[in-house]
Amino acid sequence: MAHAPAPSPHSPEPQRDHRWFWGLAIAALGLWLIGLGGMPLRDWDEGTYGLLAREMVRSRDWLHLSIFGEPFWLKPPLAIWLMALGYQIMSWGGELGSPWLEFSLRAPLAIASALGVPLLYCLGRELFRDQRHAIYPAVIYLTLLPVVRHGRLAMLDGIVNTAMILLFLCLFKAKKRPVWAMGMGLCLGAIALTKGILVLAIWGIAGLYILLSQRWELFRNSYAWLGLFLGLALTTAWYIAQYHTYGANFLTVHFGAQGFDRLGDAVEGNDGPLWYYLLEIVKYGWPWLVFFPIGVKQAGQQWKTWGLLALLGFSLFLAVVSGMGTKLPWYLFPCYPFLAVILGGYFATVQRPKRGYGYFFAFLTMVAIAGGIYLAVADPQLPLLITAVCATLTFGSGARVLLKQLGGDRLFCTLAIGLYCSLASLFCSQSWVWEVNEQFPVQAIGAIIQAETPPDAVIYMSHPDGRPSLDFYSDRPLIPADLPTLQAHHATHFLLVDTATRDAIGPATELATANGFHLLAPWSP
Repeated sequence: MAHAPAPSPHSPEPQRDHRWFWGLAIAALGLWLIGLGGMPLRDWDEGTYGLLAREMVRSRDWLHLSIFGEPFWLKPPLAIWLMALGYQIMSWGGELGSPWLEFSLRAPLAIASALGVPLLYCLGRELFRDQRHAIYPAVIYLTLLPVVRHGRLAMLDGIVNTAMILLFLCLFKAKKRPVWAMGMGLCLGAIALTKGILVLAIWGIAGLYILLSQRWELFRNSYAWLGLFLGLALTTAWYIAQYHTYGANFLTVHFGAQGFDRLGDAVEGNDGPLWYYLLEIVKYGWPWLVFFPIGVKQAGQQWKTWGLLALLGFSLFLAVVSGMGTKLPWYLFPCYPFLAVILGGYFATVQRPKRGYGYFFAFLTMVAIAGGIYLAVADPQLPLLITAVCATLTFGSGARVLLKQLGGDRLFCTLAIGLYCSLASLFCSQSWVWEVNEQFPVQAIGAIIQAETPPDAVIYMSHPDGRPSLDFYSDRPLIPADLPTLQAHHATHFLLVDTATRDAIGPATELATANGFHLLAPWSP
């Protein structure tokens, strides 16, 4: 049977593809970058990675990770390289202050994360027959709160998602153009150099999909083997360099404390029930999540096209992370592209959503109104009030479309535009990194420490827990200590203490105070 001729690059369809790719890229970059430097780095990961990136630039050692001269063995370096590059480019004119400091560290990873949106559109073009249907999963992915908010942070998971989406895109493209298969191994290498053994789970999903979809031609594709060799070679080269410098201790810590230990144990007390990640999806997947049950049904019916990849990726990765001993919200991140495909598949196959959904959206409208009233009283930030208004209008309009049965495309456009505006206004507020409000603010304390202490100072503090964000803004290591230890070091070290501890220590020379903490100089009677 003769194959249909490939569309000409000058035909309307490829041109529309290009417009959609760049349009989605611009929309994603706008949402990922707006207000990016408006909030300080949070504990733990952002503060730690910020320390690593800044020290990498200062030491000019881009091969070994360290914090205040001490080797850091817990993570591979790819994300830190990108953060260091952003910091170096923006600091060429001198030392950076807020908000450019935070922006320089977050922006490279945010850009990498945002590129997952147009790449998911390209993957959708391979999965769905209709060009219009490929838009659905990309836009849903663009407007999922956990995807955008977490992808904006200086963390590793956005890069992993983008590399994973590109991996599957290369897998599909390789059927017509074998050279694309080279990208699969390179993407696996990028994932391995970002989050280590996570690559095994993604490799397993890709391998199982290849077997179930019977894509045997990949095993005969020399480009696929070349890409796998290159990805493995690049990853192995970095690990060999670390082993050469640090010996077997590096491998024990890297693959133990940050790898296999987390599979069976709750590292650092981060545990949870088996259904922990299901609750995470239920908490943050609205309003798109209401269409998930029928989306799963549609995926099962479209098993031979888009359903196999969507259901296999979502269920298998959810099972892997749910079975791990350590539970952290961002471990769920690779599930979201598959979730977006399932939800997009619903809109691709259902022309007129059920009228009963309208009552649910009416309920969401009332929730948004109540939330807006609460924010107006408790935290009257203009961007947050705009977010509440946008959400109210979005859910209310969605309810009207559903109750009047105006069609699936009308509903999709209403939700997409409204959620995009809601998220954009949220990211202009001082609340999108809500974790920084869980403890005392650190920027003012860091400023007085930098102003009043020498660069090589080691400072003991009364706060019982270490805070990488405080170390970052202080540009000094701060060591938690109890009262006897603070009294023992009072004569030789600077101390950062709260008021009660300062009074308990006795005579002291106070250099400065900020946010309820006092910086004390070494005391000589």
